Amino acid sequence: MDKRTGRHLKNIILKGRPHVGGITYDPEHDLLWVCGRKKARAQLFAIKLTTIRQYPADQPQKPIQYQYSTLLKSITRASLVSYHDGALWVGYFNIFGDSNGPVVSGFSGH
Repeated sequence: MDKRTGRHLKNIILKGRPHVGGITYDPEHDLLWVCGRKKARAQLFAIKLTTIRQYPADQPQKPIQYQYSTLLKSITRASLVSYHDGALWVGYFNIFGDSNGPVVSGFSGH
């Protein structure tokens, strides 16, 4: 969406098991981080802003390419992610007990 006008720009197909309730933007590296899950582990993946801009709006049929992907060892699910002061903060919500988080992870962009 265009943040100024609210106009819809394009849909993006994500591969894997994304949880787009957990999404954040890293302005230092121009990356969109999204929560996911792989092999019963929490996962984070990132998409460069340039990749999003180049993704075809007319007929998106293939999933967008992720530039970075990482499995989180300390939690099995990721429901939320936030970027602050050079770190990604990741956690999850659990309706049956205590939620976990944040897991703090520095990211150098490489």
